[in-house]
Amino acid sequence: MFWTPRGFRRKTAAIVMESRLVTKYPVRTRRRRRYWPYYVPAIGLVVLAFLWTALWFRASNVTQETLQGWFDREGRAGRLYSCASPQFGGYPFRIEVHCAPAAMEWRSPQPTVFAQVTGMLVAAQVWQPSVLVSDFEGPLTMSDSQNRPAFTANWRQLQTTVRGAPALPERVTISMSDVLFERVTPTGDEKLFKAKGAELRGRIVQGSAADNPVIDLALKLDDATAPTINPLTGKAFDADITFTLHGLKDFSPKSWPERARAAGRGRRARHRLPGDQ
Repeated sequence: MFWTPRGFRRKTAAIVMESRLVTKYPVRTRRRRRYWPYYVPAIGLVVLAFLWTALWFRASNVTQETLQGWFDREGRAGRLYSCASPQFGGYPFRIEVHCAPAAMEWRSPQPTVFAQVTGMLVAAQVWQPSVLVSDFEGPLTMSDSQNRPAFTANWRQLQTTVRGAPALPERVTISMSDVLFERVTPTGDEKLFKAKGAELRGRIVQGSAADNPVIDLALKLDDATAPTINPLTGKAFDADITFTLHGLKDFSPKSWPERARAAGRGRRARHRLPGDQ
């Protein structure tokens, strides 16, 4: 087949026209969408959850070791505590140990006294695993070695807070609301103490638990009555008592009578008792 100059010109013009159309209306190619930016936050959350879970288990171990350390410390002083059917929980921000029931056995002073509460919940925060906050479920029943009830107690709320390691305690707080203590007698229950609110705080202000501790104690009572102590305390009263305890060589585990004898002297700093103006 032969081509002529006229045909060549037509072919060239067609090619030029096509190139102009391509330049004016370029063909759009479809780009592949990138999905990895959507996966990065999800992967980050998974990694963060894994790290937080590892931290929670680490804090849980510290809390359990601290709680067992307090049990061992009290046991050396003849005060034994047991936790029936312990359950662990509180994830993700708290560590909780629940006992139902919780029992206590005080072998010193003699005779041995047994006590039991309906339940006990010990909790700690992940970032403070050695600060233990315990809530107790009433009622409390105290009995002798013959399992005869001697005292009972009940409350709306009973909470203790312990700060510091068992070997080096720093601060202890016991708070109660709507509390009632009674003595069990053959003729019926005898009221010993009742209060709308009661709080006892103790903290080491000088020295340490192992070397000449100086301890501040504070007792606060709201709308309290104690008819068996004094005629004045048989009527509702408020009390705010603070004093400083000196003379302890250390704060090692001891029975309560031994602890009282070891205290050299106590200085009452300020007080407000029934009959005070």
